[in-house]
Amino acid sequence: MTGYFAMPFACAALLALDVGLRTLLGSVALAQPAAMVSLGSVTGLGLALLLVLTVGARSAALLRPVNERA
Repeated sequence: MTGYFAMPFACAALLALDVGLRTLLGSVALAQPAAMVSLGSVTGLGLALLLVLTVGARSAALLRPVNERA
């Protein structure tokens, strides 16, 4: 999604992801602390992989100078 509302929507999505992950990890931490560590690690690695794949697919466009993109 591009345009005027792209940044607010991206920030809202990140905020919802943050709140959801904190709630999930908090509830798991109360029940099983060891499970929280593994779940947090898997979630972090998954998000890092998703970020690398997303940025990797667009890296050529992101590395071009701004005046060449237009």
